[in-house]
Amino acid sequence: MNKEKIAVLSDFDGTIVDVDTGELILKKFGEGDWQSLDIKLENGEILLEQCLIEQYRMIRVPREEILKMLAGERITIRPNFTRLVEYCKKKDYEFIVTTGGIDFCIEQLLKTHGLSGALKIHAGKTVSTEQGILIDFPKLSNKQSTNFKEDLLNYYHDLEYEVAYIGDGSSDYEPAKKADLVFSVGRSRLSEMCDQRKIFHIEFNDFEEVIEGLDKWTKGQV
Repeated sequence: MNKEKIAVLSDFDGTIVDVDTGELILKKFGEGDWQSLDIKLENGEILLEQCLIEQYRMIRVPREEILKMLAGERITIRPNFTRLVEYCKKKDYEFIVTTGGIDFCIEQLLKTHGLSGALKIHAGKTVSTEQGILIDFPKLSNKQSTNFKEDLLNYYHDLEYEVAYIGDGSSDYEPAKKADLVFSVGRSRLSEMCDQRKIFHIEFNDFEEVIEGLDKWTKGQV
């Protein structure tokens, strides 16, 4: 392993924070059958970007109302996340959050926890309109990529980085199956999918476990 070139990519909703904020917002404000799109995504009938574009169009309330709702929820960052960010910085590892979440919601949550501007974010850009939230995702740089999350992993692989991926849901499966090391939230959908497909993964509920796993991995003990 080239220990000088390591990238750590992490999902946000359900991974860094303990709930899926996008799902919370859709449950509260979604006007339409957004759940059926999740089923189509997991069955491989639609791609991640298409799923989210259609779901976010169902949210037709001002962003201020969305942020007010989130502020009233008990959304916490998983233990020792800041420690992981500091660990990666100290080791000179690339650390990037890659998420299909709503950008202004993510920024608000990071700001609440003193992390505003501290992280690289790979996500779509949104505009709130009367026709719903419109989102423009990062353009794919690799023709072999299925979605923008996998594309980020492919980008670092093309630069000869070893890549660790951290996630929890079905939207994390495409990058996870190509990652050099996978961390999945304990008892999550991603864990189930990795188990079903015999993909080695380390389960965690505290980011201290991720730090320990990265240490062992770079020492060839995983």
